[in-house]
Amino acid sequence: MEKEKQYSAPANGHSAPDGPGDVHVLDILNIFAKRKKFIVITVAICTAAVIVISYVMPHIYTTSLSILPPEKNEMNPLTSMLGGSNALSSFSLSSIGENHSSDFYLDVLKSRTLAESLFIDDPAIKNYFAANNPSLEGQILAFKGCLTIESEHDGLVKVEVDLPTHMLPSEQEQQYIAKLSAEIANGCSKELDRLSRLKVVSQAHNSRVFVESQLQATSAQMDSLSEAMIAFQKEYKVLALDKQVENEIKTAIDLKSQITELQLELDNVLHNQSPTSMEAQQLQARLAELRQEYDKLQYGGDSTDYYIPFPKIPTLQKTYTNMVLDLKVLEQVHAYLQNQYYQDRVQEERDVPVVQVLDTAPVPDHRSSPKRSVMLILGVIISTMLACGYVLVAEYFHSLPDSSAEHQRMKRFVNTIAPRSRYAKRLATENGNGKHHADIPERPQEPAPR
Repeated sequence: MEKEKQYSAPANGHSAPDGPGDVHVLDILNIFAKRKKFIVITVAICTAAVIVISYVMPHIYTTSLSILPPEKNEMNPLTSMLGGSNALSSFSLSSIGENHSSDFYLDVLKSRTLAESLFIDDPAIKNYFAANNPSLEGQILAFKGCLTIESEHDGLVKVEVDLPTHMLPSEQEQQYIAKLSAEIANGCSKELDRLSRLKVVSQAHNSRVFVESQLQATSAQMDSLSEAMIAFQKEYKVLALDKQVENEIKTAIDLKSQITELQLELDNVLHNQSPTSMEAQQLQARLAELRQEYDKLQYGGDSTDYYIPFPKIPTLQKTYTNMVLDLKVLEQVHAYLQNQYYQDRVQEERDVPVVQVLDTAPVPDHRSSPKRSVMLILGVIISTMLACGYVLVAEYFHSLPDSSAEHQRMKRFVNTIAPRSRYAKRLATENGNGKHHADIPERPQEPAPR
């Protein structure tokens, strides 16, 4: 015999489902239609709350500026005029340790020194952060919290300022905060330029002091070496050693040739005449004079003669060459130090902007937060979803009989999280009276088989 499941019609007139566990879209829409008033009121209340919150919450004004990366130092024009082609002249002591990257700008912008300097230069900025932070540390932390500092891949430094107002701000306060945000951003660039120039001037000052001391020491060494060379030249009768040696060699060759010729002539005269003859005596006297001159060249003469003895020439030439070389080196170093000294003086005295701002920070015309349109759309969507979800869950548990396990679990759950709620009291009342909610259909009972 074929068994058929028969269900009694529900007392409230609801249509029975096609089978256990079947849910249709029309059933869900029917539930929403019954609770449309609750859903509309809930969405309206949440939307109104979102609008009120958007007006009450602090408004944030955002502005930003862009700073070009530092340029690498090239050869100073003064160096070129003073002999920049020289290897020493192309090297600058003041450039030692100088940072040519954007990291220096990032470190300065994030430093405590910049914040304190900005507070001193612009009391309005300090007063803004001092309103909620009485201590200087709290003010600096709040100031840094409003800054967003980034370095782009091309070295461009971007500074962004997000400045909030108080809750429920007035129109005047909004205009003031918008203007103050631009002042903070532009003030950061000015302080960055001042601190960068201070760093450059400090480097130039330290370099100038060092170069000045080295210049004095080099001048003293040059004077001492010049005096030693003068004493050496007086002692060994050295004026221009190379030319002197060259002239002495030529003179010695000439004297030796004359001595040889006179000796041959004298031998010829003595072969034909007596040694006591007038001609022979004259040749002998002339030959003795030439030999005396030759000995002066070879062994040195008296103190009045500027002849350098040939045996001493190698030693004297080595000593004199070393002294000349040392003097030329000192002259080159002295010339370089003089160039560097004047460069550092110019760098120390100049007052030229170092930081180049690409885009200054404008006063923002509109707030960046809160965005009321976005908040309104999200509020409507979220409140609608929550209201519909609540209706579905409530309808599901209302449809459960009192004796079911799900109903008992729901009762315990509600009593745990909200024991004094309206729904908990209603569950307790329904359980005490043994009644169901008027809208809750009874679960159809399966008839006994025939």
